Amino acid sequence: MLEILKKRCKKNTVSHIIIAIVIAIVLLAVSKLGVVSLIMGPEKIQDKTDYASLEGKYVTFDVKYVLDSFARKTQTSSKTNKSTTSHIYYMVYNIDDGKIFGVQIPVRFQTPMSNRIDDTWDWIDGKIEELKI
Repeated sequence: MLEILKKRCKKNTVSHIIIAIVIAIVLLAVSKLGVVSLIMGPEKIQDKTDYASLEGKYVTFDVKYVLDSFARKTQTSSKTNKSTTSHIYYMVYNIDDGKIFGVQIPVRFQTPMSNRIDDTWDWIDGKIEELKI
């Protein structure tokens, strides 16, 4: 009786492991290996980077010049029907190659980014010499 129970448990365990592996492979395929890029870390935006190839990827960039915000991403709770802002999209300027591009930043960085916008426009207007990161 004990041997039969051990065999059944072993069969169930093996089948559950196989199902879990199949589900993991499907999730990796659906996410286009997004988990792997998170584990490996962000790609650094450098001088003369091809921005089109970085669209939708996990990147890092030392933001110095922020021109303005242009969109907000909100989430609405189904229970309370209340919307909250989760991310804000900003236009940033890369002085190294003269490119302007959009970035998505979590809302918790709204205050420092707003200060950075004011500093950037002061720099553009010639009120200050250089911005510090």
